[in-house]
Amino acid sequence: MIRYSCPKCGVNLKSADDKAGARTACPRCGEHVTVPGSQPEGGRDDEGQEPAAKGKGAATGKKPMVLYAGIGVAVLAVVGVGVAMVSMSSGSKTASSASSAQIGADVAKPRRAPAPAKPAPAKPAKKSGDDEVADASKAKPAPEPEAAPKRGARNRTSESEAPGKTAAPKVEEAPSEPAVSGRFGRDDIGDALSARQLNDQLLKSTAYVAIYFDSGTGGVSGSASLIDRKNKLLLTNQHVTNEASKGKLYVIFPIYEKGQLIQEKDAYTKAIKSHADIVIPGYVEYQDSKADLGLIRLAGLPDNILPIHLAKDSAGPGQMMYALGCPGSAPALWIQSTGPARSYPHHMKWTSGNDKDGKDATDREAIMIETQCPINHGDSGGPVVNDRGELIAVTQGGMKDATLLNIFIDVQEVKKFLTGYYKSKHLPQPEEMTPTVQVARDLPSLLHAVHDHGAGRRAWACDQLATMGAEAKNAEPELVELLQDKDDHVRVKAMKALSEIGNISQTDLQKIMQIMKDAKVADLRLQAILVIRRMGEEASDAVPVLTERLKDDSPDVREEAAKTLGNLGPLAKSAVPALADALQHRDKKHEVRQEAALAIGNILAASNISSDDPAGAATNAAVGAAALEAGLRDPIREVRLSSLQGLEKMGSPGKTAVPQILKELKEKDREIRGQAVVTLGAIGPDAKEAVGPLAQIVVDDKELRVSAGQALGKIKKPAVTVLIKLLFNSSPQVRRVCIEALGEMGPDAGALAARQLSVLYAKETDKTNHELIKEAINKIIEK
Repeated sequence: MIRYSCPKCGVNLKSADDKAGARTACPRCGEHVTVPGSQPEGGRDDEGQEPAAKGKGAATGKKPMVLYAGIGVAVLAVVGVGVAMVSMSSGSKTASSASSAQIGADVAKPRRAPAPAKPAPAKPAKKSGDDEVADASKAKPAPEPEAAPKRGARNRTSESEAPGKTAAPKVEEAPSEPAVSGRFGRDDIGDALSARQLNDQLLKSTAYVAIYFDSGTGGVSGSASLIDRKNKLLLTNQHVTNEASKGKLYVIFPIYEKGQLIQEKDAYTKAIKSHADIVIPGYVEYQDSKADLGLIRLAGLPDNILPIHLAKDSAGPGQMMYALGCPGSAPALWIQSTGPARSYPHHMKWTSGNDKDGKDATDREAIMIETQCPINHGDSGGPVVNDRGELIAVTQGGMKDATLLNIFIDVQEVKKFLTGYYKSKHLPQPEEMTPTVQVARDLPSLLHAVHDHGAGRRAWACDQLATMGAEAKNAEPELVELLQDKDDHVRVKAMKALSEIGNISQTDLQKIMQIMKDAKVADLRLQAILVIRRMGEEASDAVPVLTERLKDDSPDVREEAAKTLGNLGPLAKSAVPALADALQHRDKKHEVRQEAALAIGNILAASNISSDDPAGAATNAAVGAAALEAGLRDPIREVRLSSLQGLEKMGSPGKTAVPQILKELKEKDREIRGQAVVTLGAIGPDAKEAVGPLAQIVVDDKELRVSAGQALGKIKKPAVTVLIKLLFNSSPQVRRVCIEALGEMGPDAGALAARQLSVLYAKETDKTNHELIKEAINKIIEK
C-alpha cells in the first residue's frame, strides 16, 4: 500500500501498489496527483516510515530501507514514548499524523538496514491508537518488521485491503459534517492557540475583583472568571469572597479605548471610586472554604463578556499552563503568566491563615496541581487555561519553602464545586461554551461554510464567526442574508453572530428591527435585541420597537428589551412610561422589573437632563420616581436594590421617594442599607429628613460610618449643625468622618464650621485628624 499526501490541501492519501505512477484526483480538493513509487518488498507500512512523497525515495527513485527485526523493541519503545509526549504537549488525545511520522523517521534514520528475507506472517488484528501507543511503551518482544503492529490512529491500512488489490485513493479519517457544536478536523485548524490569541480570549472572561473595607482602612483585590453568563456568576477563591463581609465588592472587566486595552491600574481604581457605569456591584453567592472556591453573583454583565469553557481533562507534567490575573503589586492589570505543570492532579491538605500570628487559619482540602507558572498576590481566583483556552485550573497560591512552585485548584475540583452549587440551588447547569479550539482562523473558509447545503454546517459556521467577534466584520453581508434562511436555528445563530461582530449598517438595522417585530421564534427576537444593543446610540430608531417588546410573550425578550433601552440612556426617554408600568405592575419575571428600574435611572440620570423640553423632562421624572418608589416595596431584594440604584442616578428628582428610602435604612441586608445611604447622599439637600438617621449611623454603624458621613456632606447645609456637634465625639473615627464631610462641603459649611474646626484642632490628639482639620478649614474659607 502506497501512502502520500495531496500537494494542495495536505490530506493523507493511499493507493494500492499497482497504481504507482498513475494520476488520480484528490477526493477533498479535486487536485490531480501522481501516485509515487511503491514501497519495497517486505517494507513496513506504518507511521514509523517516512511518507513516500516526502522521503528521499520519492525524490531520487531510491527505495527507502527498513529496520532489522533485532532493533524493533528499542524503536517501538522510543517511538511510543515520543507519540505519547506529543499527545500530552498538544493537549489532545491523538497527535497529528505529521508529528507522529516525523518522530518515527527521526528515530529510524540513523540505523536503517535491509530487511531480513523471510515471508511476512499474517497481520494482527487492528488496535485503537491508544492501545497501540501503550503496547509500544511497554517494550514487548518485537515481531518481525513486516508484521509489526501499527502505531497511531491516522495512517493505517484496512485489514480488508490485500496486497496488490486495486483500490482508489482514500481520505483517511476525513471529518464528518459537524453538528452545530461540532469542530473542524485536525487538518483545518491548529491544536493550539498562540500566547497572544490566548490572552485575547481570556480577556473576554476575566474580571478584576476589588473589595473596599467599610472601615476605611483599605481593602483587598483578586481575580475571577465568568463561569455562567445566564446566572451572572464569577468563579474565584474563597479567600477572596470571604473578605467581602468586611466591605463592598466591586467587579470590573477589561476597558478598551479605540480598540486598545487599557492596562493601567489607576484607570480601574478611579472608575470604582467614582462609581462609573462600567463598575458592577457583586455579592457572594456560594463558597467552599475547604476547596478554596467561591462564586460571585453580579448585578449585570457587559455584552462582550463570554463564559469560559471547562476543559474535559486535567493538565499533566510538562503541559504548558497560561494564567491571567491582576497582581496587586503591579501598576497594570491583566498580566499573563506562563509555565509548565510539574505534577499530575492529586489530593492535597494544607492550612492557610494569617502569616503574622497564625490566627484565622483555614483547613483546605482539594485536588491540586503543582506548577511553575509564576503568580502574585491579586492573581488569586484567576483563570488558568491550556493551549486551547479551556479552563484547567484556578489560581490559588504559592509554596512558602519551595522554588518556582505554585499550586492551582484542578478543574476536577471546580466541576465538583459547581455541581454542588447547582444542586443546592435546584438550578440546571448551563451548557458549556464551545471550546476555543473549535474557532477557525480562516475567514474565507467560514464564509464558504455559511452557504453549505447542510443547515447544521451553516449554523456551526455562524457560531465560529460569532467567536471571532469584530475580526469577522466582513461576514456581515452573508450573515444578514442568512436571516432569511428557511431553518430557524440557522437564523438565530446568524443573528447571534451579528450581535457579537457589531458592524451593522443602518440599512441592515431596519431589517433587524422588522425581524424583532415579526419573528415567531423568541430566540430570534432576543438575538435581534442584542444586535441593536451592540450598536449603541446608532440604534436610536429602534426605541419604539424595543418599547413594544416590553410586552413580549417571552420574559427573556422583555428583560433584554428593558436593558437595551437603559443602555440607550436619554435617547429612550419615550420608553419611561412603559418601563414604569413594568416595574409598578410587577412583571412576572423579577429580572424584568430589576432591569426596568436600572433603565429608568439611566434614562433619567441627572447628567442626562436636557433643557430643550423642561415640561416633558419633569413629567418623565415624576413618572420614573413614582415607579422606583414602588420598586422599593417589591418583595424581591434585587428589585429593591436596583430601584435604589436608579434613584441614586436620578439624584434630586427622586426626592419624593425619600420617606421610603429611609425605611430601607432599617433593613437587615447590609447591601440594601449601604445603597440607601448612598442614594440619600445623591438626592442631596432635598433629603434633609435623612440627616438625623444618617448621623446616627455615623455614630453607631462602623461598617457604614464613612458612607453616611459622605452622604451628610452631599446634603450640605441641612447637615452642618449635626456634623459640628459630632466633631467633639469621643471616637476619633467619628470625628474624622465629620471633619471630611465638612471639608467636602467647602464654603457651604459656613464660618461657624470653620471656627469649630479651629477649636477642635487645638484639642485633637489624633495625628491624622490634625492634618484633615487643616485641609477642611482651607476648603471652607477658600474664595
